[in-house]
Amino acid sequence: MQTSTQTSMQTFGSRLSAAMNQHGPLCVGIDPHAALLRDWGLTDDVDGLREFALRCVEAFGGHAAIVKPQAAFFERFGSAGVAVLEETLAGLRAAGTLSLLDVKRGDIGSTMDAYAAAPHRAELLARRPLGRAHGHHHPRPALTSFRA
Repeated sequence: MQTSTQTSMQTFGSRLSAAMNQHGPLCVGIDPHAALLRDWGLTDDVDGLREFALRCVEAFGGHAAIVKPQAAFFERFGSAGVAVLEETLAGLRAAGTLSLLDVKRGDIGSTMDAYAAAPHRAELLARRPLGRAHGHHHPRPALTSFRA
């Protein structure tokens, strides 16, 4: 296992290259949307989120080159969900696994649904114009959540 000094002295590219040499080019996502939690027999709440995320860390940590948690699915539970995300990232670091935090806004439907479910109480939402990088992405879930 690398020390924090060794890690800080290496570039991300060299750490990713080493991880891919050891584990192959696999990047595993952690996307705990409501239906997936239910499919796993878990509750769609912070407790279910934590159980799912920690199972993923245990399964993927030290076995995949990089793990990509989707922030929206954690943020939908507010600060408690963000705390689980921090715990998830810390678990991956402890396992020596690189992480890529997916924080795209204006993403696919399930991700936009999760952002819309987040307990942010604002009157407006700043969003980039629709792009076609991943196909048709509609802001409807986010816009619906901001209706009066």
